This record gives sequence, C-alpha cells and structure tokens, in this order.
Amino acid sequence: MITPLDAALTAGRSNQIFIDGRIPIIEATTAKELGLRDGQVIQALVQTRGESLGLLLRGRLIEAPDNQQWTSGQTMSFRVQINANGVWTLQPLAQPSAGTPTQAVPAPVVAQPVISRAGNLLFRPHDMQDMTQLFRPGVLDGALRNVQRPDLQQLWHSLQLSMANLTPQAISKALAGAIGSEVWLARGRLPAQSVGDPKQLLKQLLNTLSDIPDQEEPLQALTRQVEGAIDTLEANQVQAVQAQSQQEILFSLVLPFRDSEPVTLEFTRSANPDAKSPTLTVNIHSRTELFGDVWLKTDLLEKAQVELTMWTANELLVNMARARAPELNEQLQQTGLQMRAFQVVHGERHAPAHPVASNASGLVVDVRA
Repeated sequence: MITPLDAALTAGRSNQIFIDGRIPIIEATTAKELGLRDGQVIQALVQTRGESLGLLLRGRLIEAPDNQQWTSGQTMSFRVQINANGVWTLQPLAQPSAGTPTQAVPAPVVAQPVISRAGNLLFRPHDMQDMTQLFRPGVLDGALRNVQRPDLQQLWHSLQLSMANLTPQAISKALAGAIGSEVWLARGRLPAQSVGDPKQLLKQLLNTLSDIPDQEEPLQALTRQVEGAIDTLEANQVQAVQAQSQQEILFSLVLPFRDSEPVTLEFTRSANPDAKSPTLTVNIHSRTELFGDVWLKTDLLEKAQVELTMWTANELLVNMARARAPELNEQLQQTGLQMRAFQVVHGERHAPAHPVASNASGLVVDVRA
C-alpha cells in the first residue's frame, strides 16, 4: 500500500546540483511552486533515500548534498538566497556542533521523541484521505459496535452533521471542535461541552483497539486507519499554529455526515503586507452518488467581493450551475457579498491549490495532549 509519505517521496522530484557538494540549488520554477522567498529562513527534514539522503521541504523531497554530519530524521535550517545570476540556493545555517561547549542541562527522556514527532507532523504531506475514508457513513459506526463502546458511539453521533438539515451554526460548531480541545485550553478558554473533539474520539478508540490481544487483519487495518487519521488531525493543527506565527491562515478539516459522504474544507490566507485585506481562500471538496466529485474554490476579496470557481465532471451539474448563477448572485447580495466572478469548469480539478506552507524556524509545538 502506498502511503501519503511514499507518494511525496516519488512525486514532484526535480534534478538538483550542488556547489562544492555542500549547497543544494533549486530550480526557479520549483522554488516558486514551494512559495520560497529571498532571505527566508526555512526548515527541511533529512530523509533517507536508499543509500543517499534527501531533504523533505514543504511536502516535496529534493536531493541533498553528501554531508556526513547530517542524519536521517534531523531538522535542518536554511536561508533561501537568490544569487546575482538568478540561481536559487539553500544556504545552511549554523547547526549546534557536538564539539561546542554548552552548559549541561538534564533533558527528559521523552523530549527527543516529542520534538521528532512535531517535526514529522510539520513536514507531513497534505492528504486528508485517511480521515475521509474513516468518516464515511457506517465505517466508524461498525467499528464502535464491534469494540462495544456505546459511549464512543454516542460521541460519534454528536459529531456527525446532517446534509439535509445543514446550518451555519452546525458548521461553526464543527469548526470549533476540529480546532481541538488542547488549543482552546492553551488559549485559556474551556471548550463548550456541546463541542465535540474528533481527535479525542479517535484516541479513545485507538486505546481500546490497542488493548485487544491477537488482533486479526480487519482490526489491524482499522488500527492503522485510526492512527493515520490522528496523524492527519495533528499535522493540520501543527501546521495551522506555524502559519499563525507568520500571520497566515492554514487549516484543513473533514466534516462527517450521517446521510452523506464527508466534505473536506481548507482555509488559506497568505501574509501580504501590501494588501489592506489579504485574500482568504476556502476550498471545498464533496462527493455524492448523484453528482460525483465536486470542487469549489471561493476567494474572499476586499470590500466583501467573492470569486467562485467550480469543477465537476457531471455535465448535468455544469449546466445547472451555469443556469442558476444569477440566483446565486442574488443570494450573495442578500448577505452583503458581491459575486465578482463565477467560473464553472467541466472536468475534475487535477491540480488543486495546496495550502500555503509556512516554515518558521525555532517553533516547537507540543502535540501530546
């Protein structure tokens, strides 16, 4: 089975060359795709590639110079530099040396695994497949029945939305829960009792599964699926915190429904000091038996203006959307929004925009909660 990380290691590679065998050079097109800027300090995770090493940078693996001081799993800091000839390079920043005298400070045994996990989550490729598969109607219901956890079944039912009775209040409640209980506590606020945290549900289920001895393959597969969903949730939370430290927005979640397939939401906003109101982008991906996959991109611009782009391979839905565009415009105007553009694309969204990657150095996030 190919995991999201395996896919990141095989896709999007570009040929790299090195100066004196030490400094990686990135093609200008690759640098722009990764959102790099001149003078920016970024972090990359050293990964093993067969007998050589690679740098996992914003979900893409690039070749690394042969440096015996680097080890797999190590997080390296670089400064992006555009040279006079237009070549993009990654200048390694000074790393703590083993020979450098430092004051001995006893460290807890668990400190290194926590930091390593935070680093792995930070560079985890953006993929919601683990959660969307687990949140499909009937999947978790059957699992919770098999492990005889009616309390978790009740919690799961409270997390599920109804597509037939969807309201803004229900979506707002789901967003509050997806942020995570530990985030609310870190802000000095207690989450409302009516707000459910999907990660706590999955962790309790994982603990129950771990207590079952001699698991057969179906339970082993379910355990791996739950572990993957927890990793996805925590990766989204870690990346959201780092984006916030750079005055950006980056947050993804999956909304579960009891009467429909799950819906993926993604909120992104880049830091733009020149703009009075930076553009907020909301990406939505849904799937139904009637219409298939549907992607919707909404850009919220200055002065309450919106630009919409919709992708679908269903010709009937394309015609319906185009015919009802004036009605949609009227509904938006009633809410104080002005539709500046609405484009309907007949086809799948093959290359959806990835969330804005933010890599601030010196950030450590505790994901133990």
